[in-house]
Amino acid sequence: MNTSLRAVAIVNFATVLSLAVLVAPADAAETCAALAPVQIRVVEKADEGVEALRRYVSITQGIHQLDMMDVAASLDAWRAAARCAQRVAAEKAGAPAPAPVALQTRP
Repeated sequence: MNTSLRAVAIVNFATVLSLAVLVAPADAAETCAALAPVQIRVVEKADEGVEALRRYVSITQGIHQLDMMDVAASLDAWRAAARCAQRVAAEKAGAPAPAPVALQTRP
């Protein structure tokens, strides 16, 4: 009986601990992954379009040692980090965060 009470107490403690981690204060400063200047430039070119990104990677391949496969594998994470940094900078400046861009569909 005593062992089952300990097991229940341990499970309850683990549940409370995991919920406390999930309900961390939202007003805490958000930390973003740091990006190198070349990664920021790649994100900018990707925002311009696929052809602009392809040209940039092709032209700077000898300098930055990037190829499209490396960029394709990392681009989503780099975009997320860049958006996070923009959002944090906007919050610090007191400006509202930029609204997400909605895709328009034609009927």
